[in-house]
Amino acid sequence: MKDVKKPILRIRGNTITVTNPYNKRSFKVSKADKALVENILWTVSSYKNKETVSRSPGYPERKHIYLKRVIMSAKPGEFVMFKNRNALDLRRENLIICTRSQYAKNKCKTVKNTSGYKGVFWNAANKSWRAVIGVDYKHIHIGYYKDPETASKAYNRVAKIVHKGFNYVGTDK
Repeated sequence: MKDVKKPILRIRGNTITVTNPYNKRSFKVSKADKALVENILWTVSSYKNKETVSRSPGYPERKHIYLKRVIMSAKPGEFVMFKNRNALDLRRENLIICTRSQYAKNKCKTVKNTSGYKGVFWNAANKSWRAVIGVDYKHIHIGYYKDPETASKAYNRVAKIVHKGFNYVGTDK
């Protein structure tokens, strides 16, 4: 039988840094979650610039089990979001259970975005930058601005009120 290595744990204060001995990739968990990581080999993987920490129970299930869902005891239909947007920071204080719509509000700007800011678009008819936010499946016009930075600041002000902390603001530049 093949000898399976255990994860490498480094404890500092209330945080444990867990390193996979095979691929040397690391992630953080709270000290309270030591039992979840000390004997199970979790894998850090990347797909389309998104990192995940998961394990596969193997055949016949073939479904990945995500550590963030295990830590938060998420039920089917619940989503787990990272407060600091770092998918390798699985400390309990960085995780929050949310709804699908709250999870969607936390997305960053799209690939097609030309302004560099979330919710800010060039309006050719007015020759100005337009700020728009989505609320309850509707686009709400915030205003027209001379530059994308000002439009982004307006978007951020409205987003903090409307989305109540579940919004990734447009500070991507």
